[in-house]
Amino acid sequence: MIPPVKNSAASQTLTHNGTQYVILLLLTIFIGWFLGIERVLVPAMAENIYHISSYLYILSFLAAFGFTKSVLNLVSGKISDDIGRKKLLLLGWLVAIPVPFIFYFSTSWNMIVLANIDVGVNQAFAWTMTVTAGLDLSRSISRGHTVGLNEAAGYIGQATAGVITGYMAGLYGLRGASFIFGIIVVIVAIGITAFTIRETVGFARTEDAGINKTGISTSFMKMFTDTSWSNRILFSYSQAGLIEKFVDVVFWGLMPLYLLTLHFNLFIIAILVGIYQITWGLLQIITGKLSDHIGRNILIITGFWIDSTAMLGFVFFHGILNIALLSFFSGLGMAFLYPVLIAAVNDNVKPSERGTRLGIYRLWRDSGYGFGALFVGILATALNVRSVFISVALLMAISGAIVMVACRTKS
Repeated sequence: MIPPVKNSAASQTLTHNGTQYVILLLLTIFIGWFLGIERVLVPAMAENIYHISSYLYILSFLAAFGFTKSVLNLVSGKISDDIGRKKLLLLGWLVAIPVPFIFYFSTSWNMIVLANIDVGVNQAFAWTMTVTAGLDLSRSISRGHTVGLNEAAGYIGQATAGVITGYMAGLYGLRGASFIFGIIVVIVAIGITAFTIRETVGFARTEDAGINKTGISTSFMKMFTDTSWSNRILFSYSQAGLIEKFVDVVFWGLMPLYLLTLHFNLFIIAILVGIYQITWGLLQIITGKLSDHIGRNILIITGFWIDSTAMLGFVFFHGILNIALLSFFSGLGMAFLYPVLIAAVNDNVKPSERGTRLGIYRLWRDSGYGFGALFVGILATALNVRSVFISVALLMAISGAIVMVACRTKS
């Protein structure tokens, strides 16, 4: 049992824990690098190595990742409130060790899907813990900024990994690039976690002790139903988290394949997809902090409607410059909504329940990868890519409207 931090209070800030938070951000870049291997290389493997033509079958790797990560988000959040963040963070990197080997030695697409279950475990434990630990170390008035920095680090990592591995694929092939880059990232991340990360859950317990004078705890089932549907505001955020992942499914699993049909090479595809990711990643630093000052919901709603418009734009505009511009606006919309949603959920929960509540929210959010992969895969296979863009645009507009209605009395 990890006790509260002694001689500390809710006034602890990133000023007091700056070195530790910088290390967490560095580790989050490594998390992004590891996941970034999949952004370009894995969809390309499906077509170039395994010669798969079914969009649904190709996107099965993303469904496996999404459903695994979403369920384990729930588990890891609850466990981390009990035993701490560092142990799960280290476990997340240890389970990642087999992934580069599977990518290199795989003989079937089913092995790639299996590897993505392992990637889902890694992300559920590792990234969830860096977000939660960062929130433990920050003040309530700066948590939008905290989440923005964390998410920026991760998505900048993904964007740069996509470009790096896209270039490496030209030198070492798809398998070689995924193995070399992946094994280096995993080994270094294990070392950083084991030797430099400190436990942070004590800060959350100290903060909660100053707020929850009664000491009464909430049951897990009550927290689950409350975050999922019975609390109007938390429900709106949970459904928003799920639906926004459909945009990322499009860019992760479908866009590389779509751009291949337009005869772009792998390096150009990595750049076009990277524009979306780097825009999303960098601008989260600004939008997270901005939400601390002007409120969460205006940014969340605006982000949904920007993404809805950008998705529709892909139906009507083609060519490298148009795609680059639409990718930028897609990333802009995600930067508005993504880190702010996590901060908004955190605003509405007790510190001692932070890991569990955020785990429940991330259960719904990352299940969007799974449901989105099924939705996009079925639609693209049965109809065409154009129908996917239109449908996702409609869903994003509706989801943003739900947040607006549910939170109309809350800034």
